Amino acid sequence: MFRKKTLFILGAGASCELKLPSGEQLIPLITNFLQLSRNSFDLEGNKELIGYISDMHNNNYAGLSIDPATKAVYSPNQLIETVQFLRRALPQAISIDNFLDAHKSDKCLIFLGKLAIAFCILSAERQSALFKKETEQLTIKAETIKDTWYDKFFKMLNESVSTDNVDDIFSNISIISFNYDRCIEHFLYLSIMNYYKLEPEAAKIILSKLQLYHPYGQVGMMPWHKSGFAARFGGSDHIRAEQLLNHAAQIKTFTEREHDPAFVEQMQRAVMHAQTIVFLGFGFHPLNMELIRPKNSVVNNIFATGYRVSSANRIMLQQETRDWLSRDDRLPVHIYDLSCADFLRDFERPIRFG
Repeated sequence: MFRKKTLFILGAGASCELKLPSGEQLIPLITNFLQLSRNSFDLEGNKELIGYISDMHNNNYAGLSIDPATKAVYSPNQLIETVQFLRRALPQAISIDNFLDAHKSDKCLIFLGKLAIAFCILSAERQSALFKKETEQLTIKAETIKDTWYDKFFKMLNESVSTDNVDDIFSNISIISFNYDRCIEHFLYLSIMNYYKLEPEAAKIILSKLQLYHPYGQVGMMPWHKSGFAARFGGSDHIRAEQLLNHAAQIKTFTEREHDPAFVEQMQRAVMHAQTIVFLGFGFHPLNMELIRPKNSVVNNIFATGYRVSSANRIMLQQETRDWLSRDDRLPVHIYDLSCADFLRDFERPIRFG
């Protein structure tokens, strides 16, 4: 367990250790999915995308709109034009999040962007070490995660926690994940069942106590969530157009999340009350930092991975992080050029007991 209130803030680099794409790697996956053109009266390009669009048109799912309230219908020409723009411009973006925010008034672009994110992330979940087919038993094999930070994190969590007090395993932990995937919650679900010999329903009750936030949403809620569109990890074996729309509707842009002040306040309070903050695989993009900036802070230690980040940039990030919390140079900010797994192995005790 953790002695102090500890907040983990996860970026795409945290999921990379389970073979999911980084923010940079996600961009070509999205542009590869978004292939659409016209040959006479027929659409050409990615067969899966064409299939989804044709199915949506034939069944008029939500009027081809991510936002059912708008009932917007996008013509094939509008879709083609937007797809071609996305393919040209997206590779110049820092991340898909920043790109969607830059074009927040273009509803067709937002629709296609979310559709592509949902498809690519679900595909990545299915290729990860945590995925199980619908016909397979939900278990976890220790050897598949032994070289990842997930393995070390769970060992940090379960030390001195028995079956008698497992209900309190998350008592000093909260997580903000800027990732669309559900790797961390699915991993914890499988691990708690496996390690404590629990039935799924008992594990779900324990997981429901974890303070876990996805600022930009996720491709579906996990089964223990009490509201929202629930979807198994990796999605269905054959995702239909209606399902993909539901997955995509769970994704939020920066502007959409700003319009949800209650949720933003919950995240900011998690930052405000944390005594230790740990950034794993996080890019420190200003848009993301601003979204969770607290009104004040009691933190006394910050730890962060800076994998392949230059010394000069790490020094700058240290000061920017202090400024983010309106704190002076006395606040320790530890940023090291290490993978998430190596970082937790090297800093386990300072993080848990420091």
